[in-house]
Amino acid sequence: RHPLIDPELVVANTFNLRDDQFIIVISGPNAGGKTVALKTIGLLVLMAKSGLMLPVSEEPHLYFYNDVYASIGDEQSLSQNLSTFSSHVKRIGEIMRDANSDDLVLLDELATGTSPEEGEALALAIVSYLLNNHISSVISSHYSRLKEFAYKHDGIINASMAFDEKKLSKKTSSTGNER
Repeated sequence: RHPLIDPELVVANTFNLRDDQFIIVISGPNAGGKTVALKTIGLLVLMAKSGLMLPVSEEPHLYFYNDVYASIGDEQSLSQNLSTFSSHVKRIGEIMRDANSDDLVLLDELATGTSPEEGEALALAIVSYLLNNHISSVISSHYSRLKEFAYKHDGIINASMAFDEKKLSKKTSSTGNER
């Protein structure tokens, strides 16, 4: 669970990245918890790497990544004349240049801020690169073709966040790539 959210309110999640399934694509509604999940993963990996206690209910099994790279949130910069989209693409370019198979990459709302068709094509290219280079990644997205791509390729897991209207809380589910 995220350590800064009230334990009585937070929805705990479990994520499994393995040698054979090392990318997770998270989809779901806006305000469904995708960004919080990405931040939680990154924060817990860095906390463990720093020797800090983790807010978990079971014994964690974590890989100690060399580096954690993230593009989360709006990085618009008026001083550098960068739009939301161009700053996002610039940051992803830096990540793709530097990240390798010993690192963790967290990408929130991958390739949004441009036309849906162009964003979806860019997202597919980025995920293909991560897959081909065996880079552990957790990616949030609304793109249908990215979810299809994840379903059709080994190494990627689809996960979804949903909002439970009866309990007024978030919940998580995942699907493997069974064939």
